[in-house]
Amino acid sequence: MAPFKVIIVGGSIAGLALANMLEQYDIDFVVLEKHALVAPQLGAGFAIQPNGARILDQLGCYQALEDANEPVNSLLMSDRYGGPAVDLAEFGRWFQESFGSKMRFMDRRKVIETLFENLRDRSKVKTSHGVVKVFYHSEGVEVETAGGSLFHGDLVVGADGVHSRVRQEMQRIAAENSPGTDLFPEAHAFTCDYGGLFGISKAPEGLRPDQAFKRFGEGHNHLCAAGPDNTLYWFLPFKNEEKTQGKAIPRYTEDDLNRIVALARDDMVRPGLNFGDIYDRRIRVSIVPIEEGILKHSFYKRMVLLGDSWHKVNPLGGLGGNTAIQSAAVLANELKDTIVEDGNTNEAGLETALRNYQQARLSLSSKVVDMSHGIQKMEALETRVTKFIQLNLIKKAGMEVMADALSKMFAETPRLKHLPLPSRGGFMPFSDEVRVKPKRRSGIVTMLFALLLATFLFFLYPHMQQAAPTSTSEKRAKFVQLYYNLSVTVITVIISIESYRTCFSIGPLRSALPFGIAAMFVGWEFVAPLYMALFVFFTGIKSYYYPSPRAIDLATARSLQLACLVNYLPVIAYTFACSTFPSFQWALSHATLPLTIQLARKGVLWWEPTSCGGGGGGPALLWGDRDLKPISIFFSLLQLSLLLVSFFGDSTKGISMLRFIDLRSAFSSGNPCGGDDAKALLLDLMLMAFMWFIIWDIRRVNANSENLGSMMLFYTAMGLALAPSVAVARLWASRETEWEASRKRQSPIDAGPDEKA
Repeated sequence: MAPFKVIIVGGSIAGLALANMLEQYDIDFVVLEKHALVAPQLGAGFAIQPNGARILDQLGCYQALEDANEPVNSLLMSDRYGGPAVDLAEFGRWFQESFGSKMRFMDRRKVIETLFENLRDRSKVKTSHGVVKVFYHSEGVEVETAGGSLFHGDLVVGADGVHSRVRQEMQRIAAENSPGTDLFPEAHAFTCDYGGLFGISKAPEGLRPDQAFKRFGEGHNHLCAAGPDNTLYWFLPFKNEEKTQGKAIPRYTEDDLNRIVALARDDMVRPGLNFGDIYDRRIRVSIVPIEEGILKHSFYKRMVLLGDSWHKVNPLGGLGGNTAIQSAAVLANELKDTIVEDGNTNEAGLETALRNYQQARLSLSSKVVDMSHGIQKMEALETRVTKFIQLNLIKKAGMEVMADALSKMFAETPRLKHLPLPSRGGFMPFSDEVRVKPKRRSGIVTMLFALLLATFLFFLYPHMQQAAPTSTSEKRAKFVQLYYNLSVTVITVIISIESYRTCFSIGPLRSALPFGIAAMFVGWEFVAPLYMALFVFFTGIKSYYYPSPRAIDLATARSLQLACLVNYLPVIAYTFACSTFPSFQWALSHATLPLTIQLARKGVLWWEPTSCGGGGGGPALLWGDRDLKPISIFFSLLQLSLLLVSFFGDSTKGISMLRFIDLRSAFSSGNPCGGDDAKALLLDLMLMAFMWFIIWDIRRVNANSENLGSMMLFYTAMGLALAPSVAVARLWASRETEWEASRKRQSPIDAGPDEKA
């Protein structure tokens, strides 16, 4: 039997990357390139991101590319008037320490040359072989070139760009086999909202070779990055008058180019430098439509699409080529597993491999397409909302928020499963290197949880309006209010800690202060369930458990004990000294805790600025675990304090409301549970429900490997025997530790023998 052979159409970055992978997997291939040169002078710059660098490093290509030019060490983003909006002076350090490599801009041609030179057998790359027709039969495929050559193989890979000839042939063959089939529609495969000027210029004087800068603007924007040999790569996307598809997508003329240049000439792309200065120093420039989109189908029979022929990405985010490299890696892995490992070369086995490839990449590539389009809309200030976000919120975000956003793109980078992994790595492991396996939580869970809390509130609200039974002693009434406020203390602490998660930097959970203020007016019995429901909703995203940073900044973690002492010790002392319960003082303590934490945090930063990293702390603190020790100590002290205060507040055995209130009577019309008793019971029930949800959720994402039933039983017993607030405090400390342990770098879960070695 002849060896399995892959015909790669297109000597693109995606095509040559796949060729390198197949060669190292011992799978036969040939590359058919229509141009006379392997690396023609087409396109402009190419940004190598960490998600592409990981795979290129496995292939042995990355070092040569790394040596070819300077990385991007700083990024300046300017507003529409050229003033600095965001100055990310440590952009490169954050990339390197977080993700293991820096962003690098270089000529697309250089990347192709490097991939070509890395091949052991370069004779398999055939230039001047433009494909004109594909012939399919159940035993294989044949490809005819413009010169009349005929190539035989088992699989055709269309890596021939957005106007793919292979895709056209796939549609033709599919329609011939099943009339009316429109799997690969040329007429509306991709859309076009923007056009773009791509250029390379001589770098202006004073520009460092490791700088990049952006300029936001209404209807058009700029991206510039220094390149090797004193060059500057630049990109100017501009909004078209209308959104178009297929044949309606514009083909620009020289007049269009001159019109856009005139429109943008006076734009200050950075302080002291306008676009006209850059354009006048141009070496090369082109104007093209920016097509975007992804097809639902990537394969048919023995033909498959790769890179721009399947998913076309707006280039502003620098993600298109890297996404193509990732898709190539997944395709190569599937072929290796199916063809070489399993020896399954028939069409059914091949279809399984291609379907796995499509399923693995469709969702992720769609996200990249959507994300890149979103970046374009934001930086072109398309709407009032995007303008406000880009010029106000993004300006205050800083590298922590940007690193969080980037982690979502980079974490799920695949690898070549049968090649050794590179030794380099950042503080953020890739998803296949960690135990935690997050997945998006169904919205039904949020609805059911909110419904449960609403049910508690519905049944207990009437009793909350009643006066306490006349038989209730003054001492017990005072204790119930104390007990209620201790439960609120735990809730307030959790809200405060969670507000410092980087993933909540934008949104309703970014500050605990509004919840505390609202509770002063309507009560925690209404605010607590609102927060819990919001928490369940906003943590339903896949990235919450990973790869978004878990750690809060170290200064905040160290300030928790001091802040709670300042806020609660005086009111506790006053409670024991006063004959009546100081409800207002407790409410004020809860509401102002977030402010006290902020003040204490500033004090910690002043006292030990170096060890706390200046507040942010950089990648080592963001992705690290240095906050765990102070958080663990804090929660241990909090649990002890809850027990001691409750004990001295009422020395009767059993401090849990769930123990000394008859739940059956509590939900009946003849309920002796009224007023403050009902409020305290409501919080207890809500805390128990919240606790059960957290236990289930951390087990769901494999952040904890313990038996779910055992955990439920243990914490439920603690809640009943002591108090739900004590059990939740214990759970939150344990959750932090287990969550962090599940995020540590390990050997890849499905590592091959070469990787494990």
